[in-house]
Amino acid sequence: VLRDDSSDELQALEAPPDDEGAILAEPTLVLRDGDEPPARRKPASQGEDEILASVLVPPLPPGGRAVYLRRGRTRMDLALAGVAAMLALEGRACRRARLAAGAVGPVPLRLPAAEAVLEGREITEERIAEAAEAASREVSPITDLGATADHRRRLVGVLLARALREVLD
Repeated sequence: VLRDDSSDELQALEAPPDDEGAILAEPTLVLRDGDEPPARRKPASQGEDEILASVLVPPLPPGGRAVYLRRGRTRMDLALAGVAAMLALEGRACRRARLAAGAVGPVPLRLPAAEAVLEGREITEERIAEAAEAASREVSPITDLGATADHRRRLVGVLLARALREVLD
């Protein structure tokens, strides 16, 4: 993944610069806001016989807090569902929300409808319930031996509500 940089050297190497401008020699994925999840793409520098060695994640924005919650049948079990929540807050007002769910589809997915419920608004219990409901509608899990699709869908909403409350504490 190349930054919008016209440097001939970087273009020729097909290696993404890190945030300090250094060339990354190993297959590295630099995540930027709005990027697709890593499971859907690979770094431009990664060859067919290489594996991804690192992922660079940008620091939290000012006022940013994040949490990840997952639920399995046991602590050591695979997740039935997982939710990541990052909010950039000014008091209880949400400047920016980034929400994602995992284990409810082939790859982790962003929850843009739930994000839209929160961004630019004060976070209240009613807003948390609305975002949780939106998140539950956004996922399309499968039924397998671990749980039914309906259970996973409800679990996403419950986990998101808990995550949002934890971020606010």
